Amino acid sequence: MLYESKHFIEWTAAEFPPEVATELVELQRQLALRESRWETESDDESKRIEVGKWAKLESMNVLQRSGLLDRK
Repeated sequence: MLYESKHFIEWTAAEFPPEVATELVELQRQLALRESRWETESDDESKRIEVGKWAKLESMNVLQRSGLLDRK
């Protein structure tokens, strides 16, 4: 998921206004950092929980910014 999310941002960031694209690129950077550490940290349950909490928070932030949560 980290790999796919990172590349999805790469393919779509240019379609957004600069301020949103900047946030997406920062998220992509964070994903790459977590991906690079995942092999050594994935055996540690507390690290997996930390990554899960971070991913949930970031995913909610992206959904809120997208406006998809406001639709009814």
